[in-house]
Amino acid sequence: MSRFVYLPPELVQYIFSLASAASRHAGRSICLVASWARRIALPHLLHTVVIKDHLANIQFRHHFQGPTYNPGLGSPALPLIRNVWMEAVSDRIISFFNACDNIQHLALVDEAFLWLIHSSSPTAAADRFNRKIPALALVRDQDLHLTMISARRNWIRREYISNVTMRSPLLSKITHIVFAEIAAFPVASDLQSFTRLTHLAVPFYKGIEDGLRLPSLLAVPSLQMLVVVIVTSDVEEEDRTCIEDRVADLRKIDRRIYLAESRYRGVGIQEPWEEEVRGGESIWDKAIRYTRKYEASGPPMYVRDTSDVAVTPGTEQSTIAMNERPRYITRNRDDRARCVSFL
Repeated sequence: MSRFVYLPPELVQYIFSLASAASRHAGRSICLVASWARRIALPHLLHTVVIKDHLANIQFRHHFQGPTYNPGLGSPALPLIRNVWMEAVSDRIISFFNACDNIQHLALVDEAFLWLIHSSSPTAAADRFNRKIPALALVRDQDLHLTMISARRNWIRREYISNVTMRSPLLSKITHIVFAEIAAFPVASDLQSFTRLTHLAVPFYKGIEDGLRLPSLLAVPSLQMLVVVIVTSDVEEEDRTCIEDRVADLRKIDRRIYLAESRYRGVGIQEPWEEEVRGGESIWDKAIRYTRKYEASGPPMYVRDTSDVAVTPGTEQSTIAMNERPRYITRNRDDRARCVSFL
């Protein structure tokens, strides 16, 4: 006979609860043990839902269709859902959002995000949108955290930024945005409708040109933290050095900007996303830790290139001549030029 049967029931329940909270896969396995084990694991399993494709989307919807599903916990299942990762693109995200009153974190591709924005816009045409987000769903108490699994250049339509009558009230509920993959860094005008945005993370993996947009992002008045996430599997070493120096320069005048690392981008960040929403270290805490470690390793040495820089008479502040930028040539301890960062 297995020694498992000699463990106190309270200890077994505690172990199952911890395992289910830590891992979606463990929770699924525990659900298969027995009905009493399923009742322990299911709240943790539903706490974070991962929908990888359209088939999973349909299966999930059918399994929890209607308010009658009750896993023996005295309440419907849908209110247990707090976090959703959805790679499928479908207008079903609208009914899903409407049904999950306690949702806190959405991870979506840009098209699914636009479905939510369109369907919650005050001017959304009834004949075009079969489903709309009702007013009650837009005044929920909790704020929203958004992870954009992938975002094209038009991830937020201009008409929903410039036209106040079309602006979705859902945008003002979003306080944290993480871009897992994006065609180009956003600028402040892309984010002006997110009136309560305090935390923003952008991936860096393509080239130093994206780094030129960082001052624009720091111009967002509500922003408290801007994290540049270096995607180590894709970034060139020279570009990595340049963006690190770029952030170091900006931190001299604005301490809201930070660095972090990620091995993956896009759908590849699913695992660390799950770890975070299940109580693990957040990207914001990782960025603080990484930046402190980077700064503690010793500041880089800067050699100012003053060519093409004009000095305004009567002031000590240098201004940039027309169509030129001052250049900082960053050198390492061996006094070798590593990169040129355009400020």
